[in-house]
Amino acid sequence: FVTTLAGVQPSKGVIKLFCEVLKDVWSIRQEDSLKLRARLQKKIEQVTAQRDRLEEAWLYEKTVTRDTYERQSQKLSESLTDIRMELAECDSVRVDLQSLLHYALPLLSSLKSSWESGNLALRRKLQSAIFPAGLKFDGKTFGTAITSSVFNVLQGIESGNTHLATPTGFEPVFQP
Repeated sequence: FVTTLAGVQPSKGVIKLFCEVLKDVWSIRQEDSLKLRARLQKKIEQVTAQRDRLEEAWLYEKTVTRDTYERQSQKLSESLTDIRMELAECDSVRVDLQSLLHYALPLLSSLKSSWESGNLALRRKLQSAIFPAGLKFDGKTFGTAITSSVFNVLQGIESGNTHLATPTGFEPVFQP
């Protein structure tokens, strides 16, 4: 199994490049998340203002009926709940990338020693992260393994196949 791990072990240069790309993507996603959070906060303010206007119309101005007030109040409350749930989901997705990299890079940089020194739980996680479909073992050797998409990308970078075009079928075919 250790020999199989060595076959998917990315070089230090590829890991460094991967980290830089990951940081760039993470930065963009964080920025998008902050924009979404701001939009959701604004929506909360708008719906809260609508609810306040509805209460004023019913309590002070008497321009809406009780049925209308209750129906609209229910709709606004449901809307606020939905927006707050989306906001909570947005907040729960925040990841401390530095801590994640601090944990993952030593594992990724030395798959063999991570495997050899790891306990059973770590070995299972490592194996399922690298070979999500599992490995076939005939008692003597491991079969051809399907690696996870991350390792496929890393191997593509390693072999220099990053300049290759998408295979036919993924782009429209134009007649000359």
